Amino acid sequence: MTAAEHGLHPPEFAWPHNGMFDTFDHASIRRGFQVYREVCAACHSLDRIAWRSLVGVSHTNSEVKAMAEEFEYDDEPDDEGNPKKRPGKLADHIPGPYANEQAARAANQGALPPDLSLIVKARHGACDYIFALLTGYPEEPPAGVTLPVGANYNPYFPGGSIAMGRVLFDDLVEFEDGTPATTSQMAKDVTTFLNWAAEPEHDERKRLGAKALIRWKEWGVFKKTFLEKQKEASTPNVFSTFRVEDETDNAAASTGQRKEKSSSISSRSSEASNGVKKANPKLKSSGSSGALKIKLSLKPLDSGSGGVKRKADISISKKGKIPEHGNKRAKKKSTTDENDTKLSIDVKLIPPPPPAPVAPVEDNALLVTNEPHYCFCGGPSFGRMVACENEKCPREWFHFKCVNLVREPEGAWFCSKTCEEQHRLAMLRKKKKKRRNW
Repeated sequence: MTAAEHGLHPPEFAWPHNGMFDTFDHASIRRGFQVYREVCAACHSLDRIAWRSLVGVSHTNSEVKAMAEEFEYDDEPDDEGNPKKRPGKLADHIPGPYANEQAARAANQGALPPDLSLIVKARHGACDYIFALLTGYPEEPPAGVTLPVGANYNPYFPGGSIAMGRVLFDDLVEFEDGTPATTSQMAKDVTTFLNWAAEPEHDERKRLGAKALIRWKEWGVFKKTFLEKQKEASTPNVFSTFRVEDETDNAAASTGQRKEKSSSISSRSSEASNGVKKANPKLKSSGSSGALKIKLSLKPLDSGSGGVKRKADISISKKGKIPEHGNKRAKKKSTTDENDTKLSIDVKLIPPPPPAPVAPVEDNALLVTNEPHYCFCGGPSFGRMVACENEKCPREWFHFKCVNLVREPEGAWFCSKTCEEQHRLAMLRKKKKKRRNW
């Protein structure tokens, strides 16, 4: 097939509704329907469009009703069987110019004018082709082109010979909004109307697509945040639990009478005019008289015989009133740097449960080095042990003494809150997977 037989390829135009989030120009749709009624409807039908489709798009309800009542439609026959006619309603389709196909061919020298309901979707080039065809009629066909009797030349029509002649001329119609009725303006407006007729859901589809993109973006942000929180929950914090020990605790540890001290340090400091007299790691706040702020900074590790130790600098600053204890009445003091107290103590990092006693081994017994290790103490399997319900627990089994158990726990048992949270999330994932499979 030659280029002439295929037809000239139409140029691409920047239609205002071609963008991803762009909609139809409804004023152009109204003008295009006026061009169709006054020009195109003389030969072409619009069978798939009902009057009600125009309501809220290009015309009001009363305007469409008035246009529909201008036509008569077949009604139910009377009691004697004679056909009756009735005025048009919004539910009726826009009538065509001919009663049937034979009448349409007889009025157009054997050519059948196509229905325009889906003409934009049915032609290659869509809106560009319709606009180029309506505005592409030359005054004279080029030299050497022979046309059949009654045919017209249009380079954009396949073969160049078309039965429809030029129908749009300047000032052919008078628009209600005062827009100049040039040939290109009328062609643009009627093309926009025919595009809407082929895709009446165009605007709603793009609106729903924009909503879907927003929802997808929100789900992506939620999923990222959820995964980050889940990752943080599954990562244990090494410094989440610690105890402060002094020489008294070390002496008590040798006799098996270790006393736990809380990780939160409260303070009660008496301030004299010459400075701080005594620094005590047990500091108590003075109730509602002021806010106590504690800053703990750890120094590098120091391994010794007493365990892993760190030097810690604790800065204690109190904001607000500082009462003087005793019989004297409390005096108000302004918040200055003199209310700050700095302490330097030794902090020993110890796992939450106390270390378990080493299992007795005979002197002549051989130690098994490749035996798996369990529990917080890192020892082998011996005595009574309990299992953590979390399948991904790194230690799996724990000695009763290491976790301060006397009898078998009732129900599910977890070694830590981290394992309990991991187990809960794993159960939720399994339930969701079962629902999807169902």
